[in-house]
Amino acid sequence: MLTRKIALVFLAGLLSGCGVVQVQVHFGPPPTATPMPTPTPTPSVVATLTFQEAAYNACKNATLDRLVAPSTAVFPPFDPSMAATEADVPMDLFITMYVDSQNVSGAQVRSHVRCAVGPLGQILYIDIVTR
Repeated sequence: MLTRKIALVFLAGLLSGCGVVQVQVHFGPPPTATPMPTPTPTPSVVATLTFQEAAYNACKNATLDRLVAPSTAVFPPFDPSMAATEADVPMDLFITMYVDSQNVSGAQVRSHVRCAVGPLGQILYIDIVTR
């Protein structure tokens, strides 16, 4: 009750001067904010790629950059037999695969792809042959 009297006396003192003063006084506990909902954790899946799989993906992306109609490309799923090393360059990985895509005429063609991927995942060369 004392708080209300002090607030009223304060308001009366302000209003007696010139001009109008508007003061908002809250009595009681402060308003509480609506609590934010706690997000439900979703399980995350972390896929770990082998160097062979990463090389396959790098080769696939490099192939897509060179196709006439990359949106029509269909690659086979990765298979370890697609990756090989050669004795003269043991640090490089060679990926051999195919891709089915449309050519300039819109016909579906199969192209054979061979690319070399360096130890840091960089494409060293790519050869695409359409038969």
